[in-house]
Amino acid sequence: MMNCCDQDLAEQGSNVRAKRLRVLVVEDSADDARLLLRRLQKVGYEPFCERVDTPKAMSEALDRQSWDLVIADYVMPEFSGLAALELLKEKGIDIPFIIVSGQIGEDTAVEAMKAGAQDYVLKDNLARLAPAIERELREAQVRQQRKEADEALRRAHAELEVRVKERTAELAASNTKLRTEIADRKRAEKLRERLAEQLRDTNSRLVAAGLQAKEQAEEAELRAAELDATLMAIADGIMVIDDRGGIVRMNPAAERILGFAPEQYQQPIAERKELARARKADGKPFELEEMPAWRAFRYGETNYGVIMVIHNVSTGEITWVSNSSAPIRMPDGRILGAITVFSDITPIHQLQEQREDLIRAVSHDLRSPLGIVLGQSQLIERFAEKPEQVLKSVGAVITSARRMEAMIQDLVESTRLEAGEIRLEKRPVDMRALVLDLLDHARVSLDVGRVKLQAAADLPKVCADPNRLDRIVTNLVSNALKYSAPGTEVLILAKPIDGEVLTSVTDEGIGIAAEDVPHIFERFYEPKVLPERRGLGLGLFITRKLVEAHGGRIWVESELGKGSTFSFVLPVA
Repeated sequence: MMNCCDQDLAEQGSNVRAKRLRVLVVEDSADDARLLLRRLQKVGYEPFCERVDTPKAMSEALDRQSWDLVIADYVMPEFSGLAALELLKEKGIDIPFIIVSGQIGEDTAVEAMKAGAQDYVLKDNLARLAPAIERELREAQVRQQRKEADEALRRAHAELEVRVKERTAELAASNTKLRTEIADRKRAEKLRERLAEQLRDTNSRLVAAGLQAKEQAEEAELRAAELDATLMAIADGIMVIDDRGGIVRMNPAAERILGFAPEQYQQPIAERKELARARKADGKPFELEEMPAWRAFRYGETNYGVIMVIHNVSTGEITWVSNSSAPIRMPDGRILGAITVFSDITPIHQLQEQREDLIRAVSHDLRSPLGIVLGQSQLIERFAEKPEQVLKSVGAVITSARRMEAMIQDLVESTRLEAGEIRLEKRPVDMRALVLDLLDHARVSLDVGRVKLQAAADLPKVCADPNRLDRIVTNLVSNALKYSAPGTEVLILAKPIDGEVLTSVTDEGIGIAAEDVPHIFERFYEPKVLPERRGLGLGLFITRKLVEAHGGRIWVESELGKGSTFSFVLPVA
């Protein structure tokens, strides 16, 4: 047994506004426990914390004092989250139990929820911890109030039994008086028996009604727990709202998409709509009357597959969702609220954008050489009698056809690389000799006079497919020449480093903006700094895939307006 962090507890004493919270932390890592403590302090709690990591320590802590909350790791060397939960249930203590773990799968989470855990939070997403604690403390309070109500009912039932007994005694006294006053003893006896029978029937009905009410309450609580566990495990976001539009319940997926804080749950739906900046697919804002959730609880309508763009209130992250909403009705048709489902379709939207970009790129980039082919073909037809003009036009046609062939080849090769269908014929390759041979053969198509090679004297051979390696270097050198001014130098550097060979291509060109660097090797990506699109955006994507297929790595360092250095490493043969 130990306090989570004595220093932090000393510091929190000055925070008079903080909410007091007694937390029993079942955790083998003191550092992780301190991290949880700081998270609780950060969101406004004044926690008293005790850390335990064995069944014995936890049992002693539970016997020693009362706690508001138990936070447990799922897996520990001498203990586990499920064992801690079972120990808590054995002691009959009804307080929130939340699992906070580094890694926990969906099946494991559902198992924990079915075992009685109120929630689970990943250690890399502690932002969810405070809302989960708030919610579970509220629900624990509700359960406590329900228990108190049950206890009050039990006391009332006992009091009723006392009163029935008192009334029975009074009736017995009346019977004595009646026996004295009524001469006919048999008539008095029958009257007493009839009254006693009525009392027995009344008492039986009261007991039966009490047992039935208790069974119904237990069944309703079990159903609620099962429904809550199901909601927590569903991948789609689910939100339940009441008949005024206030949020009653949200599962973790909905919390991730919307980002509402607990204090915003009961805000008017119109205000929450503005916070989430809900937009249609065309970018126009939703009017309140158009919101599926509003129409569900206000008019009883059911809507399916409404496309929405939502901004997370906490992080600003944009999510494309397919939203469906339906009213929640009583048997008599009265509307109690609505349930709304958010299906994350952001990956589908991104694929659609990539498809549209590809169509635009292919149509744009193939149209230019195709126009040259058509134009030069017409010139050949007009100047058939002039051999020099015909040869010039034929050369232009051939060049344009090769450009189209290269684009089509890039499309085919990128698709094969993405599918993992490229086969490599690896063997030891001399990087210096390969670069020199490449520059010699590329003199016709590239301005290789600007290219300088610096290769270490002790440069070892790399294990690579020479044809694919030629393609990697050609792509990088071609880009460096294309995006740098004539007369500037392009430097190729090759040197050994930690069992690998590092090759870099440096230019003094236009550079790459910081926001473009993380995406520069993505398929169909073209930097925004370019005045116009110059290709399909596949060259660097293919280069990255080829390097990775060789077991290597590639990266770029760049400063806008000053040039770029593309570097890659390959294993030594």
